Amino acid sequence: MTDPELDREAITLFEELLETDPADPDAWLNERTAGRDTLRARVQALRSADLAATLATGGALNHVTDAPPPERLGAYRIGERIGAGGMGSVYLATRDRGDFEHTAAIKIIKPGLLSERLVDRFRRERQILAQLRHPNIAQLFDGGETDDGSPYFIMEYVDGLPLLRWAESVEASREQRIDMLLQACAAVAFAHANLIVHRDITPSNVMVTPEGVVKLIDFGIARPTGLNLPPINPPSEGGSLQTLSLTPGYAAPERMTGAEPTTATDIFSLGKLAARLLEDDVNNPELAAIIARATRPNPEDRYGSVDRFAQDLRAWRDQRPVSSFSGGPGYAFRKFVARHKKTTFFSSAAVVLLIAAFAGTTVAYFAAERARAEEAQRFQDVRNLANYLLFDLNDQLRKVPGNTSARADLAARAQTYLDTLAASKNTNRDLRLETANGLIRLAEIQGSPVERNLGLGTDAKTNLVRAEAILGDLHKESDSPQIALAESRIDATLGLIAIYRDNDAETSLDRFARGQAALDRVADGQRDAKWRQAQAELTRNVMDRQSYNEEYDDLLAAADAQEAFLDSWPDDERASQIARLERAYAWYYRGSAQSLIEREAEAYPELRKAHDAFKTMEAETPNDTQLLYMIGWSGAEGYAAAARIGKVDESADLLFSARDAVKRLAAIEDRDESAKIMLITIEETYAQHLADIGDYPAAIEAQKHLVDIQIADMDETSAGTDVGWSEMILGGIAASAQDRKLACDSWTSALTRFNQAQANERLSAFHASFLSGLRANVERCRRGVPVTEFGPLRLPDPEESEDP
Repeated sequence: MTDPELDREAITLFEELLETDPADPDAWLNERTAGRDTLRARVQALRSADLAATLATGGALNHVTDAPPPERLGAYRIGERIGAGGMGSVYLATRDRGDFEHTAAIKIIKPGLLSERLVDRFRRERQILAQLRHPNIAQLFDGGETDDGSPYFIMEYVDGLPLLRWAESVEASREQRIDMLLQACAAVAFAHANLIVHRDITPSNVMVTPEGVVKLIDFGIARPTGLNLPPINPPSEGGSLQTLSLTPGYAAPERMTGAEPTTATDIFSLGKLAARLLEDDVNNPELAAIIARATRPNPEDRYGSVDRFAQDLRAWRDQRPVSSFSGGPGYAFRKFVARHKKTTFFSSAAVVLLIAAFAGTTVAYFAAERARAEEAQRFQDVRNLANYLLFDLNDQLRKVPGNTSARADLAARAQTYLDTLAASKNTNRDLRLETANGLIRLAEIQGSPVERNLGLGTDAKTNLVRAEAILGDLHKESDSPQIALAESRIDATLGLIAIYRDNDAETSLDRFARGQAALDRVADGQRDAKWRQAQAELTRNVMDRQSYNEEYDDLLAAADAQEAFLDSWPDDERASQIARLERAYAWYYRGSAQSLIEREAEAYPELRKAHDAFKTMEAETPNDTQLLYMIGWSGAEGYAAAARIGKVDESADLLFSARDAVKRLAAIEDRDESAKIMLITIEETYAQHLADIGDYPAAIEAQKHLVDIQIADMDETSAGTDVGWSEMILGGIAASAQDRKLACDSWTSALTRFNQAQANERLSAFHASFLSGLRANVERCRRGVPVTEFGPLRLPDPEESEDP
């Protein structure tokens, strides 16, 4: 057996030992390695490395040699090796596809280092790390597996020096060193807020660019525990990957016991990093207190968050009281004097006596001031958390499959906080405006028709009305562009709810007019980038209403106006993702309108442009649900337009793209009925496509599967028309395949469902237009007419019943 094979077996056995946690590990190991001393020695080496914290990024396995890298991975050409460690090697890579130039670093994990179970975990959690976007975090762009199955990931290339080397090379001052630590703290705090711990914060993993910007690299694959959120992996997977990233001297004591890393683990490492970087000042009692608290053996005794640690570092730098240092009753006063040496230097005895007389009052004042500041900080922390839940975490969770329940829980928690703020008598104008904007954003998450929402339409309307009342009071006091933009968002969303949910076209039109009037209130000189974005979004919502209401001439005019408006933006804004998105929407609505008025030759290029633009943007921000939704719609409509003008290859390409996007959307939006309906619609189109190209067995199998899914989803409230529609399509495919029995059985069942829905007054006019043709074909089935003589399902006159 080769060394790599023995290593793989040792790792597997070591994982089993960690997960089993037997009462007598030595006896357990002896039993499973009987007669195989070399294997037992390898496992014992892993155990020793784990307990002694000497397994630094896979150090015990460094003898596993790297295979030569492939010449390229995806769009990147592999260049020179720029780093190596126990887990694998890092290579410089260049994107050379011709669309744009880009340099990145690609890390390739050693083949065979990870078991299949760990590779699966690596894939899942790599996706989470890709969502970390922060100026002090080296961005993870993409990842995958090489041809030999080795996991790799593509990340931002950081041209800089490790932290300690940088400090030496520039002879950094104390203030510069603290600034680097605070940048690193900001990156770690952001990761913690996104439910990720780094696990291996060391000087070599904190890089500094020539511009003096910290970049945190080499995030481990783990999430903090105790956050009351659903885990990505079962708890039984805890110990294996943890030991692949653990550096002696910086690893927290609990890591030596195999405990799962938490946010306190990173705080310990930051404390150790501060001690090394500021070693010339470690005898300072305040800094010593800060480091001591950050590196306490018991995780619960450390700082409660990275922000608290950073706050004390700033306080020490700025000569303010450090929370972890007990300086006695005069401590706050002494810090005040230190900050204001010139103004507090008194030479006369009279002034000294005056200070003594008022010393007690001053100390009391500073104690009260400190308590007030701490209370204000606590309120700000809650405020920041609520905004984070609404504006950041929800958007990130929205891209991860199976997180709809978590998003709903976050929305409920944000609702409680906003309810409290809305009910308070707070007169702070900024806080009231922030409360209104929070209610608007929450309403969009709950039930905006143009956003992938939680289906809570009633809650959404309630929150929008409450936000409208707050803004109305603010407007009476004084107007501002911020108020006008917020009012426009409310009117746009209520206008869409009116048309989609309440079928109230008049109210919808009125709301959009009010939204435009709110934007028009903003003076020309105050119409900045935010105003332009709000105007473009309102116009897009108007186009959505025009599409729904079949106002195609108005829709074409609005699309033209939107493009002209986008062309008027400043150069830097025209190239922004917001402008690209709104332009793609304009193309989509123009193409959709042209298709519906049977101008297919004009419709196809517009729908194709829109689809390609949405797809490009989704590749830049993977799993964005709104972009996936629009790839689906533009692809499906583009498929139909291309097919009708004979562009067979182009139509198939659009259909497959739409199908892939909507499958991913349905996996992410697991409680969104519109996503399910859209998936079924595109899968039916796919089944008919298979029939069109003559693959009848596959077409019939695909359509039967859709019928079975919809029958399983039916309940007592279902009208049955959706199942009937799918059965009707199945009958048509079967008839084309000359399968008379399946065609007749499917049509007979579909007719029964349509008749029942009509009797209950739940059959739409669209479905009713197929009744005459359906009845005629079912009658032909009853009379034994050959399948070749069946007629069309949709007749010019819905009431007509033709007999052959």
